[in-house]
Amino acid sequence: MFYEIRTYRLKNGTVPTYLKVVEEEGIAIQKSHLGQLVGYFFSEIGPINEIMHIWAYETLDDRERRRTALNADPDWQAFLPKIRDLIEVAEAEDIRFISDEIYHGLDYAFAAETAVRLSERAVIINSFSKYFCMTGWRVGWMVAPVALVRTIDRLQGNLAISVPTLSQIAAQAAFDGRAEMEAVKHGYEENRRILLDGLPKAGLDRILPVDGAFYLYADVSRFADDSFAFAKRMLEETHVAATPGVDFDPLRGRHFIRFCYAGAAAEMREAVERIGAWLK
Repeated sequence: MFYEIRTYRLKNGTVPTYLKVVEEEGIAIQKSHLGQLVGYFFSEIGPINEIMHIWAYETLDDRERRRTALNADPDWQAFLPKIRDLIEVAEAEDIRFISDEIYHGLDYAFAAETAVRLSERAVIINSFSKYFCMTGWRVGWMVAPVALVRTIDRLQGNLAISVPTLSQIAAQAAFDGRAEMEAVKHGYEENRRILLDGLPKAGLDRILPVDGAFYLYADVSRFADDSFAFAKRMLEETHVAATPGVDFDPLRGRHFIRFCYAGAAAEMREAVERIGAWLK
């Protein structure tokens, strides 16, 4: 059994409101996906503005599956704004939260939220590589608490000093290309639709939620227990390239492969046809 402990520090005086909203709406949505609630806890002595809740899972795989389903539920996404303004910061054992938001902007199911709105202690990592189509320019940015800025500055100064001037000028100009960026995003959406429609018909019908970026993570355990060997054979026999899941997850990745749909729609259709013929 695996237990997850989550601690939320609420704004002064908002604990009753938070508990009321969670009891009336949130807890039912959470239970429908997460399953076994150990309990919600708060104290009238000591840290009186904190809420702790504990959930139990059979395994880490079970937790990942359930949490993914919860985050994909439209009812949960509609509920979150009702409690977000009540929460001051979310913490787990005082571990610093670093949020990789490099794919923000490439969201389809619901708008991605930045962690800086949820916690003043969060560190945000972002880049021009994905949404702004500047892969290879190596221009990015961080949002960090004031207390960390000088330390980060010293570290960066010893690693790279600064981004080349030309790259900085190009990145600034990219902000004026939002219409073009959105057109590219719509192309990704169409490719996503092609794969979500075609891969299940081809036999790959166990797919993790495809809410953002331009990747699709598919379960191939029905056909193989070694995703590296599966991807290698698929490349050799169909000339369709995909990345084995072991590149991302050494434990469970052997059952998954990752498709990238940042290409032409015609290529996506051709890939689906080839995979379907191959798996049959």
